[in-house]
Amino acid sequence: MEAILFSAVGFIFGKEVNRTRAEIAEIQKEKAEKEKEIAKDHARTAEDKGKRLAEKVLDKVEAPPAAPDDFKLRSLSQGNEKQQLIDLAHYAKKLYPSID
Repeated sequence: MEAILFSAVGFIFGKEVNRTRAEIAEIQKEKAEKEKEIAKDHARTAEDKGKRLAEKVLDKVEAPPAAPDDFKLRSLSQGNEKQQLIDLAHYAKKLYPSID
């Protein structure tokens, strides 16, 4: 009789523990999905901001010549603002090739 009683109590207790674990896992899953969506939104926002900045730079440059594959941004202290804008335009095109 005692063995049956302990088996029943163990079954009921084990069932409750597993149910609690399942509920906790479900809550963690929902939290992770929300964090994933937030991260996606942040990435989209950052990309949109980058594209808008690249478009503004490209608007300031009149048809820059083709950029060499290994171009480097010139220092702002060089004083050649037009060339700096062209360099930035090339860099923007490299980062966001979809921008015309």
